Amino acid sequence: MAWARTAKGQVADVTTTYSVGSIDGAIANVHEQSTVSSKSVATIDTTVTTDVQYKPAVLVPVSGKVVLHARSSGASSVTNVTTIGNFERLSDTRDSSP
Repeated sequence: MAWARTAKGQVADVTTTYSVGSIDGAIANVHEQSTVSSKSVATIDTTVTTDVQYKPAVLVPVSGKVVLHARSSGASSVTNVTTIGNFERLSDTRDSSP
């Protein structure tokens, strides 16, 4: 199952796609990718990709990875920056099995 949303603005457009991948037992794998496309002369385009293992029964993420990639370009330079964040739920008082 997949769906997308697009927002168009004066300075940038944002497109986000969502998809639900495999379901392993009580865990659903959810993928989200957002792309920000700048309309400025000195552009900063950004892509954020998120993969989350989600437990729908208790409405919480179990673990995941977020990757942010930004590309800035000007008249004489291009800069690429990538940031990666991983997370994992350690405990939950309402759910004893992570």
